[in-house]
Amino acid sequence: MSRDEDDKVAVLPGYEAQVSMSGVEHSRRKLEAAVIALDLGETGIGMRPCMLEEETLGYRCVCSFQFTTNDHQMLQYAMRQQRKVIPLGNSAFPIATPRIQQAMKLVLVALNQIDTDSVLRDHLSSITFASSWRTGAMMKRQTNIINDATVSDDDCLVTLNYGQALPIIDSAGEDMWKDQARDCLLQNCHLTTVTGRSKKRALVVGREPSRIEDAIYLQRGSSIGEGQVLVTLDKPVLQKKNDWSTVVQYVKPETAFVHPNANVMVQALQWLLGRMQMGGTSLLEMYCGCGAHTIPIAKTGLWGAIVAVEYDQRLVKFCKTNCRINNCLGDQEYDPNNDDQNTDNIQDKNKSMKSTPVYVYKGDAAEWARKSIHARSCKTQSTNGMKQQQSHERNWYDLDFDALLVDPPRMGLDKMVCQMILEGSFDHVFYISCGQDALKRDLKLLTTKFSILDCCVLDLFPRTVDAVESLVHLKRI
Repeated sequence: MSRDEDDKVAVLPGYEAQVSMSGVEHSRRKLEAAVIALDLGETGIGMRPCMLEEETLGYRCVCSFQFTTNDHQMLQYAMRQQRKVIPLGNSAFPIATPRIQQAMKLVLVALNQIDTDSVLRDHLSSITFASSWRTGAMMKRQTNIINDATVSDDDCLVTLNYGQALPIIDSAGEDMWKDQARDCLLQNCHLTTVTGRSKKRALVVGREPSRIEDAIYLQRGSSIGEGQVLVTLDKPVLQKKNDWSTVVQYVKPETAFVHPNANVMVQALQWLLGRMQMGGTSLLEMYCGCGAHTIPIAKTGLWGAIVAVEYDQRLVKFCKTNCRINNCLGDQEYDPNNDDQNTDNIQDKNKSMKSTPVYVYKGDAAEWARKSIHARSCKTQSTNGMKQQQSHERNWYDLDFDALLVDPPRMGLDKMVCQMILEGSFDHVFYISCGQDALKRDLKLLTTKFSILDCCVLDLFPRTVDAVESLVHLKRI
């Protein structure tokens, strides 16, 4: 069945613009409304709506669905809308990447071919699919046909969620679940990993730990513009001898948040690298995640050092892994406050990286901000003749960073982080936001000491009511 045939019967619960409507027109109207709502006065706000209909479909690389059954006890995918469970028309979801759409069909067929009381299907309540960023873009360019006979071997993870506890460890039931998951889904549906989850229990077949291995590309060249960096999902073809390109490799955990829209991720990263061309000695990044922004910034060598802070231990682990495989993980034993230590080996190591060293730390943004404010207060008291208390623990809190990059959750910045920004050393602040109300609140406070140099809004989830991503560059007045 072609994608167009699927689209005619597809239902998109929770989406304002259904498939029969123009996603491009909807995207333009949504961003216009977002600009008005942000209300930055005389500050110009750039809009980057979707320009092609295909950008509004096939973009979502993480999708979750409930399971319902029809009158014949056959499983079908469903989504919630205003507390109602609505089955998907023809079990198609054209918002998902083509790779996920392929997997959805194969998985549903496979599950409906086994007994309803089998260990793999019993008490099965929902499912999550995840694919790589580059998979969607590549497959959409190659074909408009979702061909079940020719399935992509690019990474695709499936997580099955159960309403009842999975079999206990080392039991016959565990072996049975793994055998069914391996034979029925992993192999027949060409998946990378299948994970079963229930309360405090997880079973995995396939790649362990469950993860997606992904990549993006950075390119500089005369055709791109002086000082600019082009971000792509495809390996670039260099036009001239002096053109430069590099690959950024990612390992993304199945259990943690990653950017669900590759198109928006690429546009935001390209905007960010363009705005950071001034560079500097040091950059502090809060809410760094698995390093989606951190590593491309490091690979361009715009900053002398990057300190990346993340609260989620899973993301901290994978951010360090990603920095390591991209050869930009700084020496974690380096003490920035010890002027007497021998830094020759560290400098030689960083020089061999040919990119900015990244120092990754687990920490809560608000707690980091509180310690930073305290450290600066102690430094001020010391310069006024009061003895500063010495700390034996290595920290970065009292360093004078040139710039700050924040990408907080939808609720925005903690008050302590805002206070740190206002009282800190940052000349530039780069704010990536998925929550417009919180952004508007934070900007009202930050613009008492900063001016907005640039602002841009992107359509985070095309065809939804109001999901946008806002990018703001602030400079200290």
